[in-house]
Amino acid sequence: MEQIRRAAGAYYEHLSENNKKLARKTFKAMDKNGDGQISLLEYVDHLKKNKATDFIHQSILRALDKDDNGSLDFGEAIVLFYLMQSGRALFCKSCNTFLVEAYFSCSQCFFNDDSAGSTNEI
Repeated sequence: MEQIRRAAGAYYEHLSENNKKLARKTFKAMDKNGDGQISLLEYVDHLKKNKATDFIHQSILRALDKDDNGSLDFGEAIVLFYLMQSGRALFCKSCNTFLVEAYFSCSQCFFNDDSAGSTNEI
């Protein structure tokens, strides 16, 4: 996940000022109570409203929440912004878990012989 965080940081740093403002505006729109943190409820509500339901799976919020406090600060949200804008978010085709690295399925689904319609074959 650290590689993704570094890429997201570099992506943000190289954005135009207008796109940086858009990222801040998006963060503020998600942060309904204005506390500088995006709670799980704020996160889910915003993504549902914007029809980005692929990003609602709790595995992605856990991966984004670097300090494991249950919410996202602006730096953590930049990673979400990067994943959404770049299209680099990958999810297991069997269970829809966010894949931190470039795999075709999560290890649990890969090693589960009972998964009907497995996508493990290339």
